[in-house]
Amino acid sequence: MSILTKFLQLPDSYAVNLYLILICIPMVFGYLAIQKGQDNNWDTRNYHYYNAYAIIEDRLEQDLIPAQIQSFLNPTIDLLNYTLNTKLSPYWAAFSLGSIQGINASLIFVLFLSLFKGRAPLLRIGLAAIATAAGTYAPVMMGLIGTSTNDITTSIFVILPIILVLPIFQHLEGAQIHRRTLLWPVSAGLIMGIGIGLKLTLVIYGLGFFLAIVLSSPVTKESYYRVLIIGVAVVAGILISRGWWMWHLWQMYESPLFPFYNGFFKSPYYPDVNYNDLRYLPKNLMDHLLFPVYRVYKNSYTYQQHYHHDIRYLVIYIMSLVWLMKFILRNRASTAKGNAKVVNSGDRSYRFLILFFILSYIIWQLKFSIYRYTNPLELISPVVIFILLNKILKDPFHILIGFIGSVLLIVTIVNVPQWERLPFKSEFIQVQAPVLSHPENTMIIIAGGRPWSYLIPAFPPMVRFVRVGGNFFKDDRPTKFLERLRDTVDAHEGDIFLLSRQRFLPKDMSRLASFGLGLADNRAMPIYSAHEPPGLFLVRVQKGQ
Repeated sequence: MSILTKFLQLPDSYAVNLYLILICIPMVFGYLAIQKGQDNNWDTRNYHYYNAYAIIEDRLEQDLIPAQIQSFLNPTIDLLNYTLNTKLSPYWAAFSLGSIQGINASLIFVLFLSLFKGRAPLLRIGLAAIATAAGTYAPVMMGLIGTSTNDITTSIFVILPIILVLPIFQHLEGAQIHRRTLLWPVSAGLIMGIGIGLKLTLVIYGLGFFLAIVLSSPVTKESYYRVLIIGVAVVAGILISRGWWMWHLWQMYESPLFPFYNGFFKSPYYPDVNYNDLRYLPKNLMDHLLFPVYRVYKNSYTYQQHYHHDIRYLVIYIMSLVWLMKFILRNRASTAKGNAKVVNSGDRSYRFLILFFILSYIIWQLKFSIYRYTNPLELISPVVIFILLNKILKDPFHILIGFIGSVLLIVTIVNVPQWERLPFKSEFIQVQAPVLSHPENTMIIIAGGRPWSYLIPAFPPMVRFVRVGGNFFKDDRPTKFLERLRDTVDAHEGDIFLLSRQRFLPKDMSRLASFGLGLADNRAMPIYSAHEPPGLFLVRVQKGQ
């Protein structure tokens, strides 16, 4: 018997077909990535491409925040995108990245089969296919396939731990801790931690994962020991994928998460505030309660975040309320009769996934409300719907009809947002920089918040880029970083240019004035970029203004 069929409790005769399915599913998403076109989104132009380039070319101390506050995000995961786009043609890079992201779909397929082992094999496989299709046909997965945003790449590190933690619930009641049973919690915790280290926004799923395990486990010494092991493994995973970057930030800026959470770490290089993006958060209690409803139709929330709509959250919202009401009433009836409810391993697995979904969603909504961070929830939503239907309904036929009806409703309502794409080109980045007289002694300043760090590799490697505006600067309170910026500009003795556009020039010059710089002449040196409209240029500036 193969490992896969043994894990899923399927006949060994299904092994070859299962492996073929799991291998072919990601390739479908590679093909979809090609159909979407070449990635040209804002984050790619702002930091995903540059951050990896800066690591490889050792520019971490040469340039100063050219990618704004995103210059301080862990670049490890961006090395994957950068390597694909520099070693392969953009066409094959998109296919490769889309195929990697398509692993999510294979994992959803396995997750469904892992949870519902008591049903007929063909029915399980058919329902798993439906759940996989509905989970991946969603705004985030379909909108971002083949892009460098990493939301649908790192979600692999959320779905896989969920699968790996399920066997724990089959051995909870009175099970002794030994080497074999440690494999699952350690593996699950490590993988979740690695994902969080690669992309900090996954901490919402780390918290949801941990809390769901605690609330789904029996009150025994062995269970608490497993929870502790998972917590330690998560921390170890974070250190594996992020430890080197945290050490770099500590050495440079006296904070392992600089500049984030500086209200706690109090690095002198940034104001003592916690950086938060509050643009998409619900405005009041009613907005919080109705947020799943807002996702269904056109409104300010869906328009702000690449217009989309999706009903899966409302479906789960309603089903969860129905299940909760039924759970309360059933427990009251059991208590009145003096009966204690026995919780089996299947119930614990179902409870774990429902709690993981609900808790992660609540944390996401309170902390971010940025829809593309919900990709793991989108992916597992059909599985959660099937679990809730099993909790609410008794008749298998009614459950099947309810599931198919829910899936049809979801795929009918879904609107996939359009992210910036380009026709495929011979090279991923196509930029032609002007010829500089003295590149070895040239500084180029970016004064605003446009995503222009992708231009840097087109210039001679000795040119230094410094950004003095953008989202890093909440205000001009004195900090060691602002002092360093001013000292760097003051100490430069060679040519200084401003990178800008005509419509940004007045505001950019106002910003430069605070650094003692002014326009030297009106002669602009044009920059050609295939990634945005014409009009980029360099203009010479000088000190003493």
